[in-house]
Parts: sequence; C-alpha cells; structure tokens
Amino acid sequence: MTTEYGKYLKKLRIDTSERVADMAKRLGISAAYLSLIENGTREVPSDFSYRVWKEYKLSTAQGQALMDAESRTPKKTVTIDLEPVQDKWEYIATAVLFGNCFAKLSDAQIRELDELLHRFIEESNIEGVIGDFS
Repeated sequence: MTTEYGKYLKKLRIDTSERVADMAKRLGISAAYLSLIENGTREVPSDFSYRVWKEYKLSTAQGQALMDAESRTPKKTVTIDLEPVQDKWEYIATAVLFGNCFAKLSDAQIRELDELLHRFIEESNIEGVIGDFS
C-alpha cells in the first residue's frame, strides 16, 4: 500500500531523473530499503525527511510538504529520546506510560494533547518542530 510519503519520494525521484539506486545512494540507504519506504511497507526513519530535505535542497514549501506527507503516513512506532532525562525516572515512567496508553486514547483526547503540545512549543519557543499532527 503506497503512502502519501512514498508517493512524494517517488515523484521527487522521477522529477530529478533518478533511479531508486541513485536516490538511495544519495540518502545513504540501500535501494531495497528505499523501495520499501516508497511502497509503504517500511516506516520512515526518524531523521529521513531531514536528510531528503537537505540532500535535495528542497525549498521551505517543498520541505513542509514532505514533512506533512510524513505526518499523514501511519506509524506503528514512535521513538522518544530519553538521553536528556536519563536521571529523571519520573519522566521516563511518564513516557513509558504514555506509550502504553496512547492506543487507547479517544480522538478528542488526542486533539487535546495535540493542542497542549502546540501551546507548549509556542510558549517555549522550541525550534525544529514541524508539522500538524492533528
């Protein structure tokens, strides 16, 4: 099942007249893995969109479209970097609890969390967070 993200990658590859092997080499992955991402059978690696954006020198609008396509592509897993809070066990416990409960949240609860996180991002002036996941 091809995802919106896979379609975006394939279009970018065709627009730049590249074969799967060419794009894969530029992005530092195997052609087989790129093909799996394009076809939607493998999840998008955590920094992959950034690598595509940087390697292909995408404009802000193109990069945003890529990130939006990624945000609309279903994920089965989410990675949380706990390195900054490794000595704060209550934070780690909260992250684990969140991970275990997420699938049970209602649409309204997810929207509420999304709004809370967006307010936090705005109030904290956090940079590098792109996309609307609601």
